[in-house]
Amino acid sequence: YFDQYDSKPLKNCIETYDLGGGGFNPMITNDLGLLSPYKDEGYIHVENVPGYSKTSFYGGDQSWFGTNKESIEFGGKNIEYTTYRFKDKKYYIIEEGGCGLIALNDVLLYLKNGERKYDFSLEYEDAFFSAADECYNYLGLFGDSQIAVAPVLISNVSEVLEDEGYKNQIIKTGVNEDRMFKKIANSLCNGNPVILNQFDTKDFLDYLSDDKQDSGYYLYQVLTTGANGLKPSNSSERMFAHYVTITGIIKDNEVGNIWVRVQSWGDQYYFLYSDFVKYNSWTNVDSVGSAIIIN
Repeated sequence: YFDQYDSKPLKNCIETYDLGGGGFNPMITNDLGLLSPYKDEGYIHVENVPGYSKTSFYGGDQSWFGTNKESIEFGGKNIEYTTYRFKDKKYYIIEEGGCGLIALNDVLLYLKNGERKYDFSLEYEDAFFSAADECYNYLGLFGDSQIAVAPVLISNVSEVLEDEGYKNQIIKTGVNEDRMFKKIANSLCNGNPVILNQFDTKDFLDYLSDDKQDSGYYLYQVLTTGANGLKPSNSSERMFAHYVTITGIIKDNEVGNIWVRVQSWGDQYYFLYSDFVKYNSWTNVDSVGSAIIIN
């Protein structure tokens, strides 16, 4: 076991599983001398995204491929209109439903080239559209002038990976959660990220009706050390009808928690594996968590 950030990892009760064999440090000193969350270097990073002041992102974000709201003054009135960031109509709604395509594209880039930085306009944009084309071809729903109106299915993502030469299997919750965890951990140790899809029929319908309060489980952006093990930040998002990519696991043996690090929305997040298991058990047949494991 090796942890490049912790000289006494077993004494400090932290074990990590990372793509690059790296480690975990919840807070580090940044260039300004301030404490900031540790960002995993063992995955892909995207730079120079038009319209964003942030210089580097942890993987992709589907919102980059959506629409812009513009306005113009005409005849003494302020008229609002929508401009599309890309001309191909197939990608108009990716802003809301493109998380599966982001996960697919980023994993393909990592499997082909390892950890790397990609310039958005020079490299990432074309790679993303190529992966999206390949995935939508499996759905057989969209012509050149039609709008993509459906999120991708996890079976489609798996098929594209197979076509690219990466044999894989889909495992789902509800059978053996320990076995699922071991397969995810082994995949990371073998240098392969894991695509995770969480879907719940009831919570998705509640979300569409704006009843979002109890949907899903929490994704946290920051973990900090405390007297009783690692603690999450107050800032969080909900995970219930979404794709993410698992890039690491942190086992806090002091309190028995397992934190799963994922890539989503151009950043890194953490969730408790026990929350994932509980959510998929509690909602019974309505909910299923599916993971694509590269063989």
